Amino acid sequence: MTNNNVGEHNKRVKWVSDPNKKGEHLFTFDGERVFNLFSDYPYELTKEERRIFQEEEPYWANFFRSRNNPISIAFVRVQRRCRKFVNKQK
Repeated sequence: MTNNNVGEHNKRVKWVSDPNKKGEHLFTFDGERVFNLFSDYPYELTKEERRIFQEEEPYWANFFRSRNNPISIAFVRVQRRCRKFVNKQK
């Protein structure tokens, strides 16, 4: 994966690209956990990570504003945990 943030060294949201995956919007805060913008935002981020993302990427935060409410976040997190549990039972 490569970092696409040329000239943006002080930003905490770092966009990454994987040459084997086309059309994905991947980002990281720490270089270790990589998030997929369309499937993980905001559900897999902590409150602090969401705050940082909203500050540094206002376009995408606005694009996904309907997802960014506590009920929606809680619902998706529970739904994902249920899927993991069901898959373990198979």
